[in-house]
Amino acid sequence: MARGGKRAGAGRKPGAATQRTRAVAERASATGLTPLDVMLDVMRFQHTLARSEMDKGADARPAILADAMTRALNAARDAAPYMHPRLAPVAAQGGETAGDTARKIREAIAAADAVEEAE
Repeated sequence: MARGGKRAGAGRKPGAATQRTRAVAERASATGLTPLDVMLDVMRFQHTLARSEMDKGADARPAILADAMTRALNAARDAAPYMHPRLAPVAAQGGETAGDTARKIREAIAAADAVEEAE
């Protein structure tokens, strides 16, 4: 009889939402206002506020401008994971190193110089 340890097919499946999480998400989307909507609204409002302050030119108040830009940036940073997926790392292909590339460039320059001298 098996005791403890890892068993195939055991545990919660990856990406599975709990019933409570699913209920909260459905209730939020039913009202038409999700946390992402709020973050984007805050970002847009603060960015508009900062733009209007910048448009004042010399009369702009730096404290209001800095505060609005900071708030817009924070809201954008919070919303970004929901809007833009992270890129997976990509392995270098072709096995060419920077030294190989530099050598090819030097050879191309030398060949171009040789053509010029022959003319």
